Amino acid sequence: MSDLERARAILLEGGYTCVLCRGDAVHTATARGVKPLVDWLDSGLELRDFSAADKVVGRATAFLYVLLGVKEVYTPVVSNAAAQVLERYGITLQADTRVEAIFNHRRDGFCPMETATKQIEEPEQALEAIRLTLKTMNANNLSKLISLMLTLILCVSAMTACTVEPAPNTPPEENVTDPNEVKY
Repeated sequence: MSDLERARAILLEGGYTCVLCRGDAVHTATARGVKPLVDWLDSGLELRDFSAADKVVGRATAFLYVLLGVKEVYTPVVSNAAAQVLERYGITLQADTRVEAIFNHRRDGFCPMETATKQIEEPEQALEAIRLTLKTMNANNLSKLISLMLTLILCVSAMTACTVEPAPNTPPEENVTDPNEVKY
């Protein structure tokens, strides 16, 4: 079995988003998007001449594979722009389906990484655009998280500010909250 066949089999059977194989070495990731590839680049891990299998390959992913130095890529879905990048840099591609563009996870617009690298022709410039887009997305997510936490704090504060008073003219012993203690 070739490295690409093994990477493909692991991808399809193992619940991974990305798998790289060369000989006995196997690297897997479960995180979505380009993050695993950026992390591998940042780690300095030597992945030259590895075979890659990836759930979805868009233009940004293709540029990252160029920078990682992989020799071939399998994917169920590849964008036309990604296929052109891989071809330009001599990376063999096996894809089940080619699409015009990759959509975001909500499917209400294009993938932000595809958009960020749309006008870029050089892998190093693509990496800069990818990093900037990741940073912006993380800042937006943090802002949303802070907003959600503040809303929860306000709700809890409002709830604790309210006190429940017994009904007027009701003796305290009849204010029972446990249904097993209710006297009929």
